[in-house]
Amino acid sequence: MRTIVLRSIALIGAAILWALSLPGLDMRQMNDLGLVSVLPPVYFAALALLSASFALAVNSRKTPGWLLFLHVVLLILIIHGTPALTYETLRYGWAWNHVGVTDYILKFGRVDPNITYESGLKIYHNWPGFFALGALFTAAPMLDLVYALANLAFMLDEAWDPRRMQAAYRRLMDVKTPGGAVFHRELSRYAREVGVQPGQIPPLRLLTWVLHSNFVCRGKAEQGVKATLPRSYTSVCIPLWRAELQMQLGSKE
Repeated sequence: MRTIVLRSIALIGAAILWALSLPGLDMRQMNDLGLVSVLPPVYFAALALLSASFALAVNSRKTPGWLLFLHVVLLILIIHGTPALTYETLRYGWAWNHVGVTDYILKFGRVDPNITYESGLKIYHNWPGFFALGALFTAAPMLDLVYALANLAFMLDEAWDPRRMQAAYRRLMDVKTPGGAVFHRELSRYAREVGVQPGQIPPLRLLTWVLHSNFVCRGKAEQGVKATLPRSYTSVCIPLWRAELQMQLGSKE
């Protein structure tokens, strides 16, 4: 027990020393050595204390695994967190390429595989999986906004069965109704904030119900609810998925 207490104190002490080393850094004094040239001695004291504590802990059979794990976590935080907290902007040129490709996907909803080699972005547009995922995460809160506003409309309309929910959702999509005006205004405002184009909002609405349908179906299947039916039919989100798809396709069914 004493060993755990001592190692924990050393770990906390290293974290405090690291935190004390960050304020007051003058990045204008940096030379060709980079960030290390402006770090104060207390920063290196934190690393030394952390390293010594880990070396003693890893050689003791009494040290629990979670304490060793915390040492590694703090080391990663010190090494990678220091640049992130001290630099005012991205550090590397290629990082701006990542931002640019992600922004391109958000604005146009696609990549450009035929972009020239001279642009330096050819490889990014031909291997876009990572950047498409980044674009999705940027726009992901809009899915929650669609879900929250739609459920608020259902509560106000007391629409709890699939048919009434479909009718309420169609009214919500009509910008001429009071609820529809609020719904579209809020979605458009958020879209402008994150750089999502107006033409991308309908696919995001559809994606909302696709994802929630899958989530609800899995939950009900795990609980054994309506196990005799296909999963897709056990979710109340399916009618909303269908209604959204019909509206986007111009169907009157």
